[in-house]
Amino acid sequence: MAIRNTPDAKTERLISLAMTLLAARRPLTKEQIRRVVGGYVGTESDEAFEKMFERDKDDLREMGLPLVTRSLDAFHDDEFGYQIERGSYALPEISFRPDELAVVGLAGRAWEHTRMAQDAVGALTKLRSVAGQEDAEAFAGLEPRLRVREAAFDPLKDAVLDRRAVVFYYRSGGVGQVRTRHLQPWRLLSYKDRWYVTGFDLDREEPRVFRLSRITSAVQLVGETGAYEVPPEHDARAMITAVFDTADPSQTGTARLRVRPGRATTLRRHATLTAEATGEPTSPGTAGDWDEIEIPLGVYPSLADEVTALGPDVVVLSPPDLREAVIARLTAALGGQAATEESR
Repeated sequence: MAIRNTPDAKTERLISLAMTLLAARRPLTKEQIRRVVGGYVGTESDEAFEKMFERDKDDLREMGLPLVTRSLDAFHDDEFGYQIERGSYALPEISFRPDELAVVGLAGRAWEHTRMAQDAVGALTKLRSVAGQEDAEAFAGLEPRLRVREAAFDPLKDAVLDRRAVVFYYRSGGVGQVRTRHLQPWRLLSYKDRWYVTGFDLDREEPRVFRLSRITSAVQLVGETGAYEVPPEHDARAMITAVFDTADPSQTGTARLRVRPGRATTLRRHATLTAEATGEPTSPGTAGDWDEIEIPLGVYPSLADEVTALGPDVVVLSPPDLREAVIARLTAALGGQAATEESR
């Protein structure tokens, strides 16, 4: 019986080999491994098994698994056994401070895309089992969202992870011509509510950036897994902003905001100036300390939406048009809530 040598078969064999060596109470010989690990059963020849096993050992070590070789006889060193040391491989106890776990939980709630949302929920469940619940109050009212509308996202994500080339039809800016593109994708990045992929354009033989919303066909994966390497110095955000970040006159200048201490974490991250708590109320009916920050107007596609989502924790001081936009959104939300209550 011939052994399958497909990427999936190799992955199954490596997993089986790793689990076998982790479960072994003592080192196993090559012959024992050959009989136990399903991926080796039926190997055509001893030479084929030897080559396959040597490659698999190197792959396990490259993945960080502490595979050790030990002599099975104290007086003779001509027979060896193999084992993965549990103590060297097991993770230390995981612990998070409440604020750290809150940030992880916030990130996990960001995904709206179905497949990524399922992965995020699974990861959060495991973290909570060892670290407890995150402090939801620390981020009350803040609901980040990473939206993925483009069908190209899933195949491009797989291509980035597997380092496989892709081919697709792409429309240039505006009503530009649609052309076939062959790409070695490097990174996927969400920037200003749009998804982009960076990579090496095989047609133009240079690094390029493509907006996912302009891909007009299904993305097809071509070629072998691991066919290329991503340049270690690659900066996807810098590459995207250099191509797509054009100046918008309406988004110049800064906004001055007052925020409650410990709130508006994402806004504070973009602050160019922060003044500590003033202790002054910003309007009738409000009390308590406030911090004052300044942030560039262009850091969000809609700063008014970001401020509105934070409710009473942020008050706009300037510019006036931003303040009016936030008030209009809050007024509309209040009117919608009143209409809903009346219809009940």
